[in-house]
Amino acid sequence: MNELLKYVLTAIGGVLLLVIVAVGYWVYAPPPRSSPGPAGIQAAQIEAGGRTRSYLAYIPWHMVARTALLLAFHGRSDSAAGMRIRTAYRFEHLAESEGFIVVYPDGYERSWNDCKKAASYPARALHIDDIGFSEALIGRFQRDHGVAPKRVFAMGLSNGGHFSFRLALERPDLVSAIAAVAANLP
Repeated sequence: MNELLKYVLTAIGGVLLLVIVAVGYWVYAPPPRSSPGPAGIQAAQIEAGGRTRSYLAYIPWHMVARTALLLAFHGRSDSAAGMRIRTAYRFEHLAESEGFIVVYPDGYERSWNDCKKAASYPARALHIDDIGFSEALIGRFQRDHGVAPKRVFAMGLSNGGHFSFRLALERPDLVSAIAAVAANLP
């Protein structure tokens, strides 16, 4: 029994050490390298659902013809700027190498009106038209940058992932595919 106890305590200690190292890295790690393109990020606004909504856009120097658009929806209590950091600017690096546009929309009061039936956060409680916001963004980038209608994609983290599910379920004509991270279909 002593050998088993030593083994269990050693395993628990090892796991605890890994958790401490991971948390330490997360807290003290330097921020990821910034945006790759010389043009950088553009902040803009658009009217949608009777509200002025904001977003950040990364437009690469060299876009392919009939380019693609990726909408990257942040999690609850986060922002478009925070989403760039959480993704370590990797979408921008990919956009630069592959020639597509990345848009980081800002949720209403840092939340999305997602596919949950009951939630108390502002976008859901006030029935904010985030589908209309997404449609307006897609339309703008199709008009201004030649985004191909069949090359629009959405991804979201947590509350943004739940909203990505809603967008795909309610308006499959707007997006070709989604990716939900840390979110499931409620």
